[in-house]
Amino acid sequence: MDRIDRDLLAVLEQGLPVTGTPFEEIGRRLGITESDVLDRLHQLKSEGVIRRFKARIDQRKV
Repeated sequence: MDRIDRDLLAVLEQGLPVTGTPFEEIGRRLGITESDVLDRLHQLKSEGVIRRFKARIDQRKV
């Protein structure tokens, strides 16, 4: 795991950007392509670093 992977995980912990292309936006922040972001996420998932993505919903606001 390199610095970009750690930075990617830090961005994901804050939540996905609410845009039409969230992985492109993350890539822009990290200085890599959307494809690189997706490749890294796939690798981190296959290594067990990322187990799953999920939405957090505040039930009080629903």
